[in-house]
Amino acid sequence: MNKKILPNVLISLLIFTTHFTLADTQGKNVISKTINAKCHVVLANAKEDILLYRLKANKLKSLPQRVSGSKVTTSNSKNKVSVLKVHECVVDEKEFSSARAKLLDKNFAR
Repeated sequence: MNKKILPNVLISLLIFTTHFTLADTQGKNVISKTINAKCHVVLANAKEDILLYRLKANKLKSLPQRVSGSKVTTSNSKNKVSVLKVHECVVDEKEFSSARAKLLDKNFAR
């Protein structure tokens, strides 16, 4: 009886570990996928603008902290301007939540 159970247990264990290894690998691919994002910001020259970024999906949540205080080149100027405040960052395919950001995004040349 034990000789019949042992192979079944080993096969079940092999299937179980393979399934979770594949699931973990697929999860890492989603996290490490490169995405396009956009941020609605206020610049040091008191203008609002939309900034575009390309980053890993798992970095989107921390993007506002990374952008705030940084110096960027904008669509209006070749000189770098400091970012005073980040209102919102979203995946490029999604809409901003505020009406002002939606209007800026609509008029933003890509």
